[in-house]
Amino acid sequence: MQTEQINNEEQLPAEQMESKFKYFPFFNQKQPVFVLVLLGIIFYCTSLYNEYALDDGIIIHQNNYVLKGVSGISDILSKDAYDSFYRRMNAKDQLQGGRYRPLPVISFAIEQEIIGAYRTGNYMFVEDLNHNGVLDNEKLESQHSASKKKLTGPPTETAIVNYEFNEFVDLNKDGVAQQNECNTCWDTNKNFKNDAPEDLNHDGVFNEVDCQVKGAGLRHFNNIWTYILACVLLYLVFRNYIFKQQPDMAFLAALIFLIHPVHSEIVANVKGREDIFSVIFIALTFLFSFKYNETKKISLLIFAGLAFFLALLSKEYAIVLLFLVPLSLYVFEKEKIKAVNLGLLSVCLFFFGAVYTLMRLNAVNMAPGVPDTEILNNPFLLATGEEKFASKIFILLKYLKLSFLPNKLTCDYSYAQIPYSHFADGGFISSLIINLALLVFGIVLCVKRHVLGFAIIVYFAFLVLVINFIFPVGALLREGFLFHASIGVAIAIAWVVFTVLEKMSSVSFITKRTLMISSLLIVLVLCGSKTWERNWDWKNDITLFLKDVKTSPNSVLILGNAGARWIDLADTKEVTGIALEGEDPEKFNDYNGQLKITDEEVRVGNFIDKRDAAIHKGMRYLKHAVELHPRYVNGYLNLGLASFKLNNDRDAIFYWKLAERLYPNNPYLENYYRVYSNILKNRGANAFNAGRNYDAAVAYKMCTLILPNDAEGWYGLGGAFYHLKLYHKAKSSWEKTLKLDPDHQYVGRDLKTIPTK
Repeated sequence: MQTEQINNEEQLPAEQMESKFKYFPFFNQKQPVFVLVLLGIIFYCTSLYNEYALDDGIIIHQNNYVLKGVSGISDILSKDAYDSFYRRMNAKDQLQGGRYRPLPVISFAIEQEIIGAYRTGNYMFVEDLNHNGVLDNEKLESQHSASKKKLTGPPTETAIVNYEFNEFVDLNKDGVAQQNECNTCWDTNKNFKNDAPEDLNHDGVFNEVDCQVKGAGLRHFNNIWTYILACVLLYLVFRNYIFKQQPDMAFLAALIFLIHPVHSEIVANVKGREDIFSVIFIALTFLFSFKYNETKKISLLIFAGLAFFLALLSKEYAIVLLFLVPLSLYVFEKEKIKAVNLGLLSVCLFFFGAVYTLMRLNAVNMAPGVPDTEILNNPFLLATGEEKFASKIFILLKYLKLSFLPNKLTCDYSYAQIPYSHFADGGFISSLIINLALLVFGIVLCVKRHVLGFAIIVYFAFLVLVINFIFPVGALLREGFLFHASIGVAIAIAWVVFTVLEKMSSVSFITKRTLMISSLLIVLVLCGSKTWERNWDWKNDITLFLKDVKTSPNSVLILGNAGARWIDLADTKEVTGIALEGEDPEKFNDYNGQLKITDEEVRVGNFIDKRDAAIHKGMRYLKHAVELHPRYVNGYLNLGLASFKLNNDRDAIFYWKLAERLYPNNPYLENYYRVYSNILKNRGANAFNAGRNYDAAVAYKMCTLILPNDAEGWYGLGGAFYHLKLYHKAKSSWEKTLKLDPDHQYVGRDLKTIPTK
């Protein structure tokens, strides 16, 4: 009975058949949308409990404008996306062309308002900015700007410094904030204690990270549903215009885009929202443009322009729509397209593109403030002209492979994971031939108004923006760069699959549908497994880098971060088996099984304990990183920290001085020096009081090496030298103290006690 029904179905008129699903068992247009939504939830529900990883910190946690909540939106609209990060790092903008993507960043600020905004723009901030001896509760103007108001001449712009604190608990009921009344950001119950439930990431350490992970689920939830929305909108574009009479192709194309494992980097990484928003508004631009071409309504023309504008505000990649929208009308609207309508649509898109360009030029510095000499941001820094060109072409082959075989995924392909290519390399030659042939084939088919040609052009149009041909993007290759281009991949695969099935005329329809559905189920399982795996990997920096260092063992960025994570977590109970003070001993976080030191590792490496093994494991990664990249500042910073944890003062100072030479104003180094100098001064004082003057001199000498302008360090060194009867050195040290601090309380008196002979 069923066979007879299908045979009769195959005999229906072509017009009636083409408007209905043939291979997929859908009976109305709501069912495929429901399936896309359901699969989207299944594929990405495992990212809902993720925290943050990779660049999330730069765009959210180290972004003062985001942390201020909605009050920071005006700054987000008027500044480079990385402006706040550059300021924190005492650096000038370094990415050529700048980065202006305010729409997704505004969404982060709105989320922060819901999670809990920080009015100072910092998780932890308590400072008497106007030096009046009181923590004021109002936003302050800088003294420099205020003084300008008293001068004659034209008015000057008022520069706002900040609030002096986020919030406080009025313990003494005087209505005035005191330093000791400003609670930490993780002290949610405001009892000024570190309670186990406040360790939100369960790492045994109470710090800003606990404040960062608060509300992470909201951000990931928003990534999931907006991604699903993007896929549904693409399906509508495919169903109504690209595959107008072939709903099976439309659904398969949307499904392929939805389940592609490469997209896990975009969805599971909060910063990927810029790509998700971009595709949402790109799809809307296509929808409104096609609809305008059908109805000629001016309102739809304006909506198309607004959608294009919002796509640009999400990510600049939408600029290719100035070419792709007219091309799509040429390919798919042969009977309806008119020159006047196409002209009006193009003018509208160019107008909104011009508005975006003016906003961008006002907000960002198109040329970098300093030459980018960091190879992690400038991957071709050390390449010859031949190597640059050959490597860019070879990368196209890598993207093609990832499009169809995304089996080994990693968060970073930067220096030195992918070696530079040369003209004689097989990879370069193969890539040049394959991609050039594809491009020519796509152009020829586009001229003939063929959907496959359009798919190929979409693929190359988005990809050409990210392979460093037009402008440097700061990376050699990144899986997330395939997100937009995979729209073309999805269209092409869907067309090829059903074209091949239709060519199998000798095979019964039931067999063909069974073959297609069963094959698709296998692909769904494989892609779902890989996506879930990557979702878990992207939980946070720890899970990501400890996993990907095995996949990308020569990536300096991954090596450096994996090494740092091992050093940071060496004292946690997950490594040592001993819970830290305030840590819940019952909660255990092995970071997806990545943070594990076995007894065998300790024995073979002849380490003292698992903590010692973890620190040395991190140091091995870091030493490999600086071996590959001798100017890698973070590598030296963390090697210094590891040496400090191992009580190796000499190596700690050695590595930190290397970092200082490369990046003198690094804020992390300044903090390390400040903490370490206090430790050394306490050590020196204890040794001095115990009569161990030589040990005191060593401690104070190290203090003056790391902070040569610390008057107290020089004063202590002078005292140690004095009791060692090294009077000329004591005099020199105390004279240095007096030079640094002319009002020092004791040094003048002590200088008089030095024997003249």
